[in-house]
Amino acid sequence: MNFPYLKILLLFVLYSCKTIDWNNHQNNIHKNLKGYLVGIANKSFFKQKYKWFNKHYFEYKFDKQVIKRLKADKNNIKIIAFMGTWCDDSQKEIPYFCKVLDAINFDYKKLKIIAVNRWKNANGLQRGWHVKKVPTFIVLKSEKEIGRIVEYPNKNSNLERDLLKIIKNSN
Repeated sequence: MNFPYLKILLLFVLYSCKTIDWNNHQNNIHKNLKGYLVGIANKSFFKQKYKWFNKHYFEYKFDKQVIKRLKADKNNIKIIAFMGTWCDDSQKEIPYFCKVLDAINFDYKKLKIIAVNRWKNANGLQRGWHVKKVPTFIVLKSEKEIGRIVEYPNKNSNLERDLLKIIKNSN
């Protein structure tokens, strides 16, 4: 018996789930038909493939006092970072964010960097996260969103201060 509608419904349900595979640490990134990179990548991928990553990573100066406080509060969080390699803000903020994570000795197994196309699509990985602008850093605690940084830090702030505020507000 052939149930094409049941197959379609099952595929829809599977693709509409808001899940991230935290155990998959391999790059699963590729260029789509329009030439945009989409999928899961990591810091090493960007470091090796894009000059802008290293340039911005080394130029960022973080707030050492905030970093000290973040080190103590970094446990029990995971982060999903949505970005576009075509986006100037992503090209700046992703390396800055990685530098902050390095400074606090963040476990990169708890970070997923998802590259999206210009329509904020990443082969379904974006479903359920309501990403409208990139970069978007979504901070999770106990698998629930506790806050996000969208595009760039708040006015008169920086990434590490905004991240600390999100973590502190969840306690």
